[in-house]
Amino acid sequence: MKNIILHIITSLDVGGAEKNLFNLIKKNYNDKYIHEVVFLKDKGFYYSELKKLKIKVTPLSFNKNIFLGFFKLTRISLNTNCKIIQGWMYHGNLI
Repeated sequence: MKNIILHIITSLDVGGAEKNLFNLIKKNYNDKYIHEVVFLKDKGFYYSELKKLKIKVTPLSFNKNIFLGFFKLTRISLNTNCKIIQGWMYHGNLI
């Protein structure tokens, strides 16, 4: 059975944390792990790059409706059955 890793990050714009997340997923793209990414803001540069790798990427759109964002995140975390939740930067870790 594959382990699911849920990554929570602020955005997927061009930046250091975003680049490290992309490189980590790209290098660990194998049969052992399934990566899923949720991000708090709107789509950015790495959104399309992750989609090319067939990674499930979900925007929470916290900047539009924070309550709906928390609802989506709760639904994702309960339905995903992930083994690991990885927060990126302080917003991702706080969530």
